[in-house]
Amino acid sequence: MKSKLVLLLLFCLYIPLYGQLTDIDSLNKKLAEEGITDSTRIELLCQLSEYYYRNDNEKGIDYGLQALKYAQNLGSPLLSNKVHNALALNYTTGSIYDKALEHAMLAYDFAKTVNDVDVLALTLKNMSFTYHYQGKYSESLKYSQDALALLRPKGGNDLLINTLYTHVGEGHRELKNYDKALEAYQKGILISKKNNFTEQLAMHKHNMGCAYNDMGEHLKAISLLNESYKLFESINFNYAFSEHYRQKGVAYKSLGEEELAQQAFLKALEEAKVIRSRGYEKQALYSLFQHYQSIGEFEKSLNYHIAVKDLENELLNENNERHLALLRVQHGLEQKEKALSLQESEIEKQRIYQWSLLGAVTSLFIIILVLFVSYKLKSKSNKQLSEQKELLHAQTQELQTQAEELNQLNEEIQTQRDFLEKNNINLEASNKKMLDSLQAGKIIQQALLPNKVEFRALFKDSFSIYKPKDVVSGDFYWTSKHDNRTYLAVFDCTGHGVPGAFLTLLGYSMLNQIVNIEKESKPSLILEALHRKMSKALLEGGNTNKDAGMDIGLACFETKDEDNVQVTYASAKRPLYYIHNLALEKVKGTAKSIGQEKQDDVRFEDFELNLHHGDMLYFTTDGYVDAPSEDRKRFGTPRFENVLSEIHLSTLKEQKSVLKELLERHMKDESLRDDITVLGIRI
Repeated sequence: MKSKLVLLLLFCLYIPLYGQLTDIDSLNKKLAEEGITDSTRIELLCQLSEYYYRNDNEKGIDYGLQALKYAQNLGSPLLSNKVHNALALNYTTGSIYDKALEHAMLAYDFAKTVNDVDVLALTLKNMSFTYHYQGKYSESLKYSQDALALLRPKGGNDLLINTLYTHVGEGHRELKNYDKALEAYQKGILISKKNNFTEQLAMHKHNMGCAYNDMGEHLKAISLLNESYKLFESINFNYAFSEHYRQKGVAYKSLGEEELAQQAFLKALEEAKVIRSRGYEKQALYSLFQHYQSIGEFEKSLNYHIAVKDLENELLNENNERHLALLRVQHGLEQKEKALSLQESEIEKQRIYQWSLLGAVTSLFIIILVLFVSYKLKSKSNKQLSEQKELLHAQTQELQTQAEELNQLNEEIQTQRDFLEKNNINLEASNKKMLDSLQAGKIIQQALLPNKVEFRALFKDSFSIYKPKDVVSGDFYWTSKHDNRTYLAVFDCTGHGVPGAFLTLLGYSMLNQIVNIEKESKPSLILEALHRKMSKALLEGGNTNKDAGMDIGLACFETKDEDNVQVTYASAKRPLYYIHNLALEKVKGTAKSIGQEKQDDVRFEDFELNLHHGDMLYFTTDGYVDAPSEDRKRFGTPRFENVLSEIHLSTLKEQKSVLKELLERHMKDESLRDDITVLGIRI
């Protein structure tokens, strides 16, 4: 869809193919004039066909087929080339690609016989457009480059060369050859500035902005998009405004400017409705759906998702109706040609009969001979008329059968649409119930987490990064304070979403029982007690997943004096990172999980650390290092450890910002594989 919208916008700037279109009423008046030559009639019909290619393919194809009939009789390669180019354009935008390619190849065959480089290059450009519209970008790029190879040595036709650089740039961009795409756009910019082509200059800058967006260089993208917008605005070319705002929204979103991104996407939707572009409207709706989903506003996200599906259904129905209309036009023209052929046959028979009568005047013998011949011809004619009548009856029956099939097809389409509407209503209700339940669970889970005030009271200089993969999380952290001891636990439960969230509630409740009620103080013994309780709870609950449980790291902080703190750490598969004497150290802990039923005699080991003022500790789950990039590569433990070594002297606020920014750059638009928790504490 993205490529089709870009090329359609491009053709709004560079069509017509053969000169500037005049007023449509003026064209129709000239066509109705008496005495115009067939060549002039073909030119007028081609211009009318090109005029309707964007908004009425049925009319465009009708005019093109009329022009084709005259061109076939006239035998002009140049005019035949123009007719087939116009038909290829209408069939392309009407999504009838087999017909589009058929006429594009015929236009190319005629262009080769014209011996005019500009005509051949223009035809190659149109073939590039047809392949690009189908998503065949390699073929499209080949024809654009072939056209440029013809024109560059000759020179002179800067407008066509400029258009071809846009085709080449779009082809390379779709194939992710961004350096080559930018090179093509830059060449187009030079030609546009040289010739004061304001529209083309704006388009090249817009396309470069889109390419930089694809490359992740969003600040450059925004700068170029703003430049192109000013140029489009100066010529009041509002057809480009919707895609301009949508691309800016993509850039702002990637830069973390959620409010600006939201405003841009809403503006894109508004501009799409102004110009009544269903394609741009669909793109804007989809961007809003993704935006609200990413910031957790699921009700708005669902509404826009439904709007996208409704619009897709409308476009599907319109496309089906357009295909049927185009088939009816083609069938009607074929019937007209058959009727005209019959009339011409009858005229020829009448001419033979008249000549026969004229010969009868010369002599009686000739009269008798002519009468005999006429009798034979009449018998033959009657036989032919009878055969034609039978053929006409058979064709009428075939048309009736086709009409019944079309009616049946329309009924099936209506039934499918009703079915889709009913399913959408049921889906909306189910989604609402599910989202309401998940939001309630999220509120409960958030309420159990230590709030910022409580956490800062226990750990004055600290930060936390907490990113659930779904609405509710399988990650959790817990704190408790008794006398001179402060406890901090970070745990990662099996799975994520609802199953993981239930395990976090069990862990939270059991830790409170063990530490706050049973008064167990040693971290290793706390984890052993937690393991026994969790194993028993899962077994009694009928759990069939033998790997169910959690990984956890638990630390006990005891302040010895103003500059020294003793940290006792025990863990189940969760390492502890700490900075001591400006060096990164790592405590791996015990390689066992909490709650897995095969581990009945699990024992956990305590690790004692004597830390000083300014030392750092980092608690994590495995979500951060497992975060995927676009090519499905993990962020990785070695890279994470290197980052901690580099940032530990920065403020806690700066450390948090760096970790979040690196994660966003690594993932870009990829989804999380797991929940993420990272806590940083400075002694």
